[in-house]
Amino acid sequence: MATRAIKEAAAHFMQRFFQQLVANGNQAIAHFITRPDNKKMAIVPGRLVDQVEEALNKWREKAANGTRSPLPIFLMGFAKDYSSTGLEKGRSVALPKYTVCDDQGNFFYLRLDKHDQRVQIVLFAPDHETAFSLASQFKLYCGDYGNRHLFSINHYNDLNYGFPMQLEDSQIFGAPQQIADQDNLTVLVFDLTFNCNTPYFLGDKVNRTPYLPTVQAVVLQEQQIKTRQMFFHNLEGTSISELLD
Repeated sequence: MATRAIKEAAAHFMQRFFQQLVANGNQAIAHFITRPDNKKMAIVPGRLVDQVEEALNKWREKAANGTRSPLPIFLMGFAKDYSSTGLEKGRSVALPKYTVCDDQGNFFYLRLDKHDQRVQIVLFAPDHETAFSLASQFKLYCGDYGNRHLFSINHYNDLNYGFPMQLEDSQIFGAPQQIADQDNLTVLVFDLTFNCNTPYFLGDKVNRTPYLPTVQAVVLQEQQIKTRQMFFHNLEGTSISELLD
């Protein structure tokens, strides 16, 4: 049950990973780095296991026709369940809290839900070496404190506010998928959990006794927001067939 803001943040998380990749002599990764964004990853709806099967069938179809699909590629899917974040990581704010949002006297009342979002990422690699290099670099990327902490951007009253998201566990494990009759093709599945904050903004409809702010809003530069929104838009509109063309 991911909001659009959380999906955009997760996509931005992967975009930053792609920007930090190094080929290290691997031709498949070198080619991957030069591709446009919508040829690297797709955000898929529904059950990710079904999408994996569709991608495999498409890949086999092209291989049978004597053409080569541009691997590696990534697929990203979002769990549709709901789970509260553990109390050791903080509590939700159930009652509306008076929150000052800038130095111009603007304010709002805010409720805040702390919850977890499970994200599944599937890597299709043309060989074991490429899969290992990408998984290894992904582990290092997730182990960096600055990468594990990010923001989901929420729009309210013509302003954008960043609310914290955190990758719960930096110990990355890529479970292999068994692919019959495909000795070279390697498919790894990564299960990630993000601790998220989803805000519910309330206007000053009722005169309440002011409370101290409980959330510090972070406003990003407009161009940064547009860039990450465009990246997500491109991925959201990419089908598996287009990814493998």
